[in-house]
Amino acid sequence: MGTGSLSAAPVVHGAAASILLEKAADDPHTRLLAGIAGSGGSGKSLLLEALVAQYRAAGIQVSRGHNGLDQRGGTAPAAVLVDDAHRLDERALARIHGLIRERDVHLVVAYRPWPQRPSLERLAAALEQHHPPVVLGPLTREEITAHAAAALAGPAPQALVDRIVGMTGGMPWLVHAIMAAFHLEGRQALADPVTSPALVERLGQRLYTLDTELRELLLALAIGFDLAGHVPPALEQASDSIDHLVSRARAAGLLLPNGELFPLVRHVLLEITPAYRLHAQQRALVDVFTAEGRPIDGVARRLAQEGLKDPRVARALERAGDKALGGEPELAAKIYDEAQLAGSDELSLAARRAQAAAAVGDLDGAGRILDKLLTHQDPPDLARGVDVAASTWAQRGMLARSAQAYRWLGPERAGASAALAAVVMIGTGDREGAEAVLAAPAASASPTQAGRRYP
Repeated sequence: MGTGSLSAAPVVHGAAASILLEKAADDPHTRLLAGIAGSGGSGKSLLLEALVAQYRAAGIQVSRGHNGLDQRGGTAPAAVLVDDAHRLDERALARIHGLIRERDVHLVVAYRPWPQRPSLERLAAALEQHHPPVVLGPLTREEITAHAAAALAGPAPQALVDRIVGMTGGMPWLVHAIMAAFHLEGRQALADPVTSPALVERLGQRLYTLDTELRELLLALAIGFDLAGHVPPALEQASDSIDHLVSRARAAGLLLPNGELFPLVRHVLLEITPAYRLHAQQRALVDVFTAEGRPIDGVARRLAQEGLKDPRVARALERAGDKALGGEPELAAKIYDEAQLAGSDELSLAARRAQAAAAVGDLDGAGRILDKLLTHQDPPDLARGVDVAASTWAQRGMLARSAQAYRWLGPERAGASAALAAVVMIGTGDREGAEAVLAAPAASASPTQAGRRYP
């Protein structure tokens, strides 16, 4: 997967690469035999281009790839630089291997760590006897900071560097893509560089050039399939095994070493995948969880945020919100909002959303929610809603309005709120009302933390 066109101004990175360049620059006529290993987009081609420039500047004839081997002519030293050796056939690899015996030839071969063919392994081992292999990995934090500062023509905020490191894992082709977005959009991209439209468009175009099976694998990972059990139908029918596809994706620089997607690749995939396909795959994921008896709590919030409407997701989020309501009302409010995105009925959540808002001090927000709830002809979770309304009035020093709310509720509908209603009424001097509400038959209520409501 070529990525060079995405880079604004990439430079060779890594200590081993620098040592190789220095060695060729200091004494270009001393024979150099070396291998360069790295995944797609790690900078192998860039390092070869730097070597080409150095050898040509020294007057050394350069052949790029095995096809130019017969064009060297004469006995002058020549440099043969081979890129993407993992794609070559056995005959070509044998021909390159034979150059090691020619004493006047510099030979540098770049390849990905997969596929691991015996002929390529033998070639790499032979080169290693002459020079330690140059293994290209992720950019360091210091290198990313320097790239960002150069692209922005000024100091790079540490928060920005943190964001880039977290989204790219330091993978060079992804970092350089972000730098290219900086060059296109300037400091406007600082708000959140990884959501830059220019970046999403460019990376999306690259991802669409992948073959269908590899793209389906990446999409499955982006949605949340762990690939250990059920997989989407498109992957069940794939010609390659899952292990094979994962190895290809890692070698292409699309996956972290542990097999997980780079967060930036995941973001772009979700952005460029048509909504109908994305939601179909997400429902398939929920189907898998349900069929295996696994709770979807761990993925429910993400699925809702990504726009999936599914009653199973909505119910899971309602339960999660109820669990958080007693001790983490701010979190509960966010989860209830996500439950609505997933399809929960707005009215059925209203009393709980109002309770969460009131618990974090947003009395006006709680009041707006309650206005819609309490004007409904048959509001659900009515007693909770009145509890919250009474609480908001009490916090404003208007206990009489709290008592009025409980009178409107009435003893027959007070249920578990009867004791609270009686306290409020006693506080306003309405002993008769307090006795009436306490005399009403008590309704059973769960003693959970989420059910505790205080005026």
